[in-house]
Amino acid sequence: MVVMSCGPLMGFGLTARGDEYSAKGHIRVETRVAATGPGKTNGWNFYVEAIGDNYKVRIEDLKSADDYYEYACENGVMHIVHHVLPVKSPDTPAAMPLMFPARIEEREIPPNDGTRAQFVWFALAAHGFFRTLSEEVMLPIWSPEDPKTRRQPFPMAVFAELLSAPPHLPARVSFVNDGFYRSYNPVTEEMDVRKLAPPYDSGFTNAIYQVLSLTNTAKHTLPARFVFAVYSSPIRAGDVPFERVLVRGWVDEVADHAREKAQIARFTGEASVVDYRIRGTVQSLGQTSEYQYGAYPVTNAHWLNPDQRARLRGRIEHGIELRHRSTQHANRRLLIIALLGLLSIPLAWGGWRGLRQKPSS
Repeated sequence: MVVMSCGPLMGFGLTARGDEYSAKGHIRVETRVAATGPGKTNGWNFYVEAIGDNYKVRIEDLKSADDYYEYACENGVMHIVHHVLPVKSPDTPAAMPLMFPARIEEREIPPNDGTRAQFVWFALAAHGFFRTLSEEVMLPIWSPEDPKTRRQPFPMAVFAELLSAPPHLPARVSFVNDGFYRSYNPVTEEMDVRKLAPPYDSGFTNAIYQVLSLTNTAKHTLPARFVFAVYSSPIRAGDVPFERVLVRGWVDEVADHAREKAQIARFTGEASVVDYRIRGTVQSLGQTSEYQYGAYPVTNAHWLNPDQRARLRGRIEHGIELRHRSTQHANRRLLIIALLGLLSIPLAWGGWRGLRQKPSS
């Protein structure tokens, strides 16, 4: 299988701003490191809501719905909560509050963090992304073959067809590799790029998404079954691409409403938030410092409003300015000590010379 095209992007001029729907189902993911031999299979339940271009994806543990991962995107800002209950031991205090890691980023697609939420988004909530896609390229959403890379570093050409009915979700998408393999070199801290083995050096289909069957509500048509297959890169002569990652999805329930308003669900306990919207540069007293995020707790999903974020930003920058001032004072003290040390050298030298020149009795 070399290049497979699904035709031009269709339906991108259609709007989806008024769409509201939800879907519930499950996925099974098979991963392999070689064409032969046993692979590894995992499964999750999922719940999706969409209101216009905003959406929420929840990935649930098959054994316990209380253990879940949520990704809610609103106007390009994503809230992420890993609501995984800790395993309690006999020594765990009964009154110990629950604490969940959370993150807020400016992004459209769920991160590749192991929950496979990005594949559920692709199948059931990517209508806004594809409607505004103009250059027919996007970053791959799967994990890289080189584990040291940790992220896909290059965009791929995509050939997509969209469903003709609202909300115009993807029907079939091919990701086309340009004929090169890229891996991270820890020595040079750069990407090593090498051509793939012929005939794949002229490009090949690296991944395919396809809707296998449809379901519908009164207003929307959604996938009932879907599959996302990622193929290995044929690096050596004789290599043939095999299914490195195979995601199968089943939609069990659909509705024309979003009861949770496509937002993070309420939870009991605290979330330890890393907020990447709170970042900036502080210049004071001749020093420049950057901060990449603000860290703070939230209780019972009461997220900070803009005024609270502004006050937190002010406290962070005030702390940096105090540190600059402390550093300046410390440097000034060191300078004074050094000058005193330099001034004492001639005195000590003169005293030593005087002792040597003093006549002995």
